[in-house]
Amino acid sequence: MSDHQPEPIRILLLGEPSTRPEGLERALARSGFRLLESLESAPPHQSVDLRLLTLANADGLDDALGRADGGTAPIVVVLGSGRPADVVRALSLGAADALVAPVHLPELEARLRARAGQAAQPATTSVLDAVQEIWANVRNEEILRALVRRVGQALDLSHCSII
Repeated sequence: MSDHQPEPIRILLLGEPSTRPEGLERALARSGFRLLESLESAPPHQSVDLRLLTLANADGLDDALGRADGGTAPIVVVLGSGRPADVVRALSLGAADALVAPVHLPELEARLRARAGQAAQPATTSVLDAVQEIWANVRNEEILRALVRRVGQALDLSHCSII
């Protein structure tokens, strides 16, 4: 039996706190999510897993999505009021998911977990691809070249070397 606890899903909260559904932060924290109000509050060298943008309505949605901090982490939008067309608009603007109030918090939690899992899949696939490439190369120098190349690709570096 392992004592290893999985890392909590890190969510960057964006938007005005007053537009968040009542009890949102408490419910997410109780469910094991790690909530961050800014990227500065994230541990060094760690990014966020998801971004949660809450808005009173769809007014300014384009600007809010464009200004959303958090790098490439998927963004989930929660609108305090709106129409189904607003959800479609948020999705077409790049949101990974969108909901309009009233929000059922257990449903939101499930959606956030699903989105975090989807975000982790490309990284896992990339690591598995790298391992397969490395094992396919039997010469030590080729293994090292493949490892350096894949580390550079995974970190999006133009140059990489390992000493």
